[in-house]
Amino acid sequence: MLAGAWLAGELPDLIETATGTARQLHNTLLDARNEERATLLDDQNHPTFHALYQSWAWTTLGDLRPSLPDAPIFHAVLLDLPVEAGVTGR
Repeated sequence: MLAGAWLAGELPDLIETATGTARQLHNTLLDARNEERATLLDDQNHPTFHALYQSWAWTTLGDLRPSLPDAPIFHAVLLDLPVEAGVTGR
């Protein structure tokens, strides 16, 4: 599918659609939370996702490697959530 989209010159549109859908899912999952912040681990082997999280206001706190054999290194990232549940600043 991606190869056909690239050949047809539609790849930027496909990526924009996927990114928009990811953003909607991201906001839907976080909108209902009433915590002050959210954290996640972002695999360093996927810099595109890390850049996406940064564009959505996630802040990199540092790097860590779980104490599991052959575990990858992750970016630990944080997002401040709106004080009121259901209100997004994103």
